[in-house]
This record gives sequence, C-alpha cells and structure tokens, in this order.
Amino acid sequence: MYQIPGSVRTLPARSADELLRNWHRQSRFFKSPTLSGYMAQFADVFHQVSGGLQLRTDTPENFVADLIQHGWLGKA
Repeated sequence: MYQIPGSVRTLPARSADELLRNWHRQSRFFKSPTLSGYMAQFADVFHQVSGGLQLRTDTPENFVADLIQHGWLGKA
C-alpha cells in the first residue's frame, strides 16, 4: 500500500509495478500504450512541475523509489 503525503487515502498496490500499472490504466493525461512510455511521460512532466527533480524510468521499482525519496509518495 502506498499513500500520497498529506492524504488519508491509500493507493492499494502490493508492489511498485502494480501501482504503476494501476496509474497507467487510469491515466487520462498520459496515453502511451506501454508502461515504460507512461513512466517517461510522467517523469517529463514531474521534472517540469517539481522544479527539476528527476525520476528514473528504467524500472517501476526505481521510479517509485524516486517518488518516495522526493517526498511525493510514501508507504502506508
């Protein structure tokens, strides 16, 4: 389970891969047909809105670890 800091809502997922697959499936903004494409599009926008923070897109585990490290996601 994951949680967005400051929110009481949890994001049900047993792994980083499951979390990203859920986000990818539900996304209205990033329409890439692949998970790696979704991560790349998300990372580009994240870089712009976060003031230059980077997200690794090589694996779902690294992607989610970076979101956690930057304080945008936590484990519930």
